[in-house]
Amino acid sequence: MLWLLPHQNALPSAVSSDDLTVYAERYTSEAEVRSSVKDYLTQNADNINDAPSQLVALKGLLKETSIRSKNIQRIPKKHHLLMFRTVACLGLERWAPDVLSGDPELMYNLLHEHIALTTFEQVAIAFGYSHMGINLSFITNFSLLRRLYRSFVFSYMFSLAKAEQRKPRSVAKGKEMTNVFKRCSDVSTFTDNLGY
Repeated sequence: MLWLLPHQNALPSAVSSDDLTVYAERYTSEAEVRSSVKDYLTQNADNINDAPSQLVALKGLLKETSIRSKNIQRIPKKHHLLMFRTVACLGLERWAPDVLSGDPELMYNLLHEHIALTTFEQVAIAFGYSHMGINLSFITNFSLLRRLYRSFVFSYMFSLAKAEQRKPRSVAKGKEMTNVFKRCSDVSTFTDNLGY
């Protein structure tokens, strides 16, 4: 949601070297990143006024047929605003980890990771993801959440972004063909069951 990727064909945007430099200079350790995310959340969440416009932008991107879009719509507005305000509190114009770097240990990427994990924990504890049946006993398991986050961002999203970089529109085409093959398989199974 923070990435403004409301459906499976949406891809992460590139991150500029200027963005990376600013955050490499601002933070010198992961502990600083983690601490500042929590501190800024506590101190500044009420002062961030641009979050509603970010939410409006997100809503404009949602698709009726996308499961991801439907799940985003089920999260209460107050939780959406918390997430976007957190991003803004830390001086980011948008939540956009540098996926193509493939380096989760960059200070810039660590900042994004801690924003994602902290806001996920806060929204989950406030039952913002209850429609997804999240097991709350895992919410405080930072190691597990970090592994899941990094797997999604630096494996799954990395492979999509890399494929799209090599051949534009390949991700959307691939998803479309997967759906076509799935429908063909469903029809084949149906006709087999009928004895054709």
